[in-house]
Formats: sequence, C-alpha cells, structure tokens
Amino acid sequence: MDTYLLELVRYIHLNPIRAGIVSSLEELRRYRYSGHGSLLGAKVHLWQERQEVLSYFDEDVRLAMRKYEDYVAEGIAMGERPALTGGGLVRSTGGWGEILSARRAGTNLRSDERILGDSDFVENVLEAAEERVERETLYKAAGVSLEDAARRAPLLPGRGDFPLTATDCQARGRDHDGDALDGIQK
Repeated sequence: MDTYLLELVRYIHLNPIRAGIVSSLEELRRYRYSGHGSLLGAKVHLWQERQEVLSYFDEDVRLAMRKYEDYVAEGIAMGERPALTGGGLVRSTGGWGEILSARRAGTNLRSDERILGDSDFVENVLEAAEERVERETLYKAAGVSLEDAARRAPLLPGRGDFPLTATDCQARGRDHDGDALDGIQK
C-alpha cells in the first residue's frame, strides 16, 4: 500500500473543507473543483485515476468507495496535521536540523514550497516546468500560436488523422506528454 499517496489524496480532497469553501463531506462530494466526488462515482473526470486510487481500498468498487469515504472522514476527525503542512523540502528531509546540517556540509538542496518531495524530485519537476516555458517562449517568438500548432500537428509523421485542438497542445498526462508542438515550425 502506498501510504504517502493515500495521505496526499486525503489531504488534497480535504482542502476545500479546511479552507471553509464547503462544510461537509456531502458538500465536498458535489464541489466541482474537487476529485472527491469522482472517486465516489458522483461525477466523472476522465483525467482522474479513479480506479487506481480506489484499488488501494478494495477490489470491489462499491466497497472501495465506502472505505475511501471513511478514510477521508477520519482525516476530518484528525484536524490540523502539522506533519502535512509547510514546505516539501523541510518535511522530506526530516526537519530544519537536517537541512542546516546539509548546508554546513556544502550540500545544496533544491526546494519549492509548492512541491512535496525530496531535492531530486523537486529538481526534476522544476526542470520539466522550465523546459515547457522555454519551449512555449520559442513558439511565441516564432509566431506559432496554439491554433497554428493544432492545425499543423496532424500533419506530423505518426499522427495520422488524429484531430488535435489547441487544448491538446497544452495537455499533459498519460496519453499527452505535452510535446505535441515539438517539430512544428512556422
């Protein structure tokens, strides 16, 4: 079982309750900006890995949804959890003492408050984001709009008659690596 993943799912899905945007699990189920309702079958998000998350709770989908909902409810009862707040680097290294020791030893650890994970993971995420920004900047400088790219991308080798939209050009995920614009020139 991936305890970190489950804690992360619960933490993220409880954010609207902690922020006071919704006040109950029932409201959270209907809240359009949360994947909680999708995991419970109340709505569909094609981008959400519903089966994968539910598989951690049980093989039977109905039982898995019930166990997931109980798990999230337990998170409400736990209240504020200091171990799940604050910057990712502080938490992943074991606290400020470890960070200070690494700095004294001359080790530079990369961090970003928005990213939970160790220094290598943070480095990889930030590098991928920087590459995307650089790529988009080059396209803009060359005068290639997303509409141009969407129109031209189906002409690339291996694309066939796949209809591509401007949104597809920006999409990331299992079937979209965000590189639909690669190789497109004005």
